[in-house]
Amino acid sequence: MKNTYKLGLASIAASLALVGCGGGSSSSNPATVSGKFIDAAVEGLNYTCMSSGVSGVTDNTGTFTCQATDNNVTFSIGAYVIGSSTSTSGIVTPYNITADDTAAVDVAQLLQTLDDDGDGVITIPDGYTALDDVNATPGEIDFESEVEAALTVEAGATVILVDGNTAQDSMDENRILALLGGKTVYLAEENNYVDKWVFDANLTEVTMTYTAGAAADGTSYTTALTLENGWLSLSNSGHIELVEETADYLLFNHTANTVTTPMKFYFDEVTAKAVFGGYIVITEEKLSGKTFYSYEFDAQYNEEIYAKMTFSNGTVTRTEVINGGAPETITVSYEIIDGKIRADVPAMDGDPSEYAWVTLLSETADSWIILDEGDNYQDGTIDWSSETTLYLTKPDTYPDFTVSTTSVDTTTPDPIVTDPLPTPTTEAALRDLLAGKTLYNESTYESWAFNADLTSIYFEDVDATTVDSTNSGTMTLALSGTTLTINGFVVTAVISDKYITISGDGISEKLWYNLADLEAVLLASGLI
Repeated sequence: MKNTYKLGLASIAASLALVGCGGGSSSSNPATVSGKFIDAAVEGLNYTCMSSGVSGVTDNTGTFTCQATDNNVTFSIGAYVIGSSTSTSGIVTPYNITADDTAAVDVAQLLQTLDDDGDGVITIPDGYTALDDVNATPGEIDFESEVEAALTVEAGATVILVDGNTAQDSMDENRILALLGGKTVYLAEENNYVDKWVFDANLTEVTMTYTAGAAADGTSYTTALTLENGWLSLSNSGHIELVEETADYLLFNHTANTVTTPMKFYFDEVTAKAVFGGYIVITEEKLSGKTFYSYEFDAQYNEEIYAKMTFSNGTVTRTEVINGGAPETITVSYEIIDGKIRADVPAMDGDPSEYAWVTLLSETADSWIILDEGDNYQDGTIDWSSETTLYLTKPDTYPDFTVSTTSVDTTTPDPIVTDPLPTPTTEAALRDLLAGKTLYNESTYESWAFNADLTSIYFEDVDATTVDSTNSGTMTLALSGTTLTINGFVVTAVISDKYITISGDGISEKLWYNLADLEAVLLASGLI
C-alpha cells in the first residue's frame, strides 16, 4: 500500500473551496459554508456539524453544508461513523477524516464496495443500516473482516471489499481531479520563475505560461494529461503525485527518468510571486492594528529621521522627528499590489507625487525587515532603495512623536546675530522677494523661478545641461499672508537674511536668494 499523503491543513484555499453564504450573521439566518466529500462524489452520507448540531445528507456531488462557526464535521454511513474532519469547507476525502493512510484506505475500500453502478457517484441508499452493529473502526485490524461479514449478511451473498491498492489509486485520482480539474494554479520557485498552469475540467490537458522570471516571454504551451495509478501523468515529462495540501499550496512530487523533485502549486498568483521574489505577502489584515517605528540617517542632508507609521484601509499616517526637531505628520494614500505596499509620496519637485514601495522581507513578533524603494517619477523605475527595520513597539531611545497643538507665531523669525533681517515676514515682503525672482532650493539643488503674479513656479536642476521632463517642470502657486500653497501642499514661509524657509505638510525647504551662498554651504558639507 502506498503511503503518499502527508496531511496539512484540511481546508483548501478559497479559490478551490466551495463557500456559500446563508445570508446575514443573525441567529435566525447564520452564515454557512459548504464542502464536498470526495472518494468519488459520495451521495447519501450522513453528516453532523459541531458545534451548531446542523446535520444532513450529502447530495449527488458530495456536498455538505455547515454553519461558518462550526469547527468539525462527522460523517457516517447510517449509524456507522467513518471519521471526522476539522475542515467544514473545501474538498474533504477519507484522508482528512482519518488518523492515517491505512484508515483512509479502509474507508475508500468500504465506499467503493458500496458503489454498485460505476457511474462516478457512490450512492448510499436511504435508511442504510447494514453497518450499524460493526464495532471495528477504520484502521483497526478487525475492520475488513467485520465489515465484510456485515455486508455479506445484508447482501445474502459473500461480499469482499475492493482491493486496497485499487481503492487507493481510485481515491487519489478523484482527489486530484477535485482539486485541479478546471482550476488555475501557479508553480513557483524563488529567484527562478512563476509558471501558470491552467487545467481543463477533466484533467486531459494543461496549458502552461511563465508569468515571471527569465522565461516569461508570454509563450504558452499545452501538454496532454492522464489520470492513472493514483497520479497525474504528463505526456512530455513523467508524472506528479500529490503528497501534501495546505491552505496556500499543493505539494506534488514530480518523477521523471527515476529522478523525483518537489513541486509546489500555489492557489493564487500573489503568493506565487512572493515566493519567486523571496518576500512575504502583505495584506490589510496583516497591517491592521499595527504601529511601526523606524530610524534612518540621510547622509546627503545630514539628517537623523525617526518615524512612526500607522496604516488603515488605504491611508498611511507618518510622523517624523528630524534632527531632534518638532514632530511633523503627513497622511498619504497607499494600495497593496502583488503583496507589496505602494504609497503616494508628496514631492515638491514633481507632478503629482512619487511612489514609495514597501516589500516585507522577513518578520518576527517584534519587527519587520522591509525593502524601501522609491519611484521618483512614477515611471516604473526604482530610483533608490534601502533595507529598513520596522519595530512594532517604540524603542526606549526613540523620541516622543506627539504633535503639539500649540500655535506657533511664524511672523517673528529667529534672530540672526551676524546680519539683521531685511524685513519681518509679511505677505508684502514675500511678494517683494518672490515676484519675478529666481531662488534656489537647498534640498533639491534646483532653481525656482517665480512668475510675476505669483501663480506658478518653474523649477529646473541647477546643473542640468538640458531641460527635460525628469528635472524640470511647473508647479502651481498661491500666496495668502505668509502661507504658500504649492501644488496643493500648504506651507508657511519665514524670511531670513539669506533664504526663505518654507515648512508644513511634512515638508521643510530652504529657498536661497543667491546661488553662490547656497553652493558655499553645499561645498562645505561635501554635497557638491
